[in-house]
Amino acid sequence: YRKLVDPSILGKSSIQLELVLNFVLFTSREGFRLALTQQIVNENSGTSVLTIPISILLSLLAAFWNTYRTESADDDRRLAGYLYLISAVIEMLAEPIVVFNLQKLSVAEKASAESIGVLVKTLSTVLLLQTFTWQVTAFGVSQIIYATTYCVILYGNLLWKRDHLS
Repeated sequence: YRKLVDPSILGKSSIQLELVLNFVLFTSREGFRLALTQQIVNENSGTSVLTIPISILLSLLAAFWNTYRTESADDDRRLAGYLYLISAVIEMLAEPIVVFNLQKLSVAEKASAESIGVLVKTLSTVLLLQTFTWQVTAFGVSQIIYATTYCVILYGNLLWKRDHLS
């Protein structure tokens, strides 16, 4: 039996990096989601695009924090932090579609995108942990894979619906 990842590495990725990621995502989108789903008016749907520049700004601020907080000897964690923040921006690119689906009370698309994203992230994490020397970075790359998968599936579903329902 071979241990796939050291518990300290798992702690760095699952506690520290997930905290930063969730801070950026929550702060960028939850207020908009609440406001835009409480008042379901089609004119409001474009407002959800504002979450993208907000997430970029928060990610940049968190990147500066990550740069100065991370010890210079811990390049693995620093790079992983940047990857997590990039994944937050990628995930936020899908936020206008998520809000649109919430306004239409259609949650199946988001649920399927998240489910497939988690499956792909899990598989990629296991594979990357076996091949990467920098294990915390493996978690960062897997997070980008999740965000990209999530975003692509949501946009793909929207395009498929548009092409098949019109």
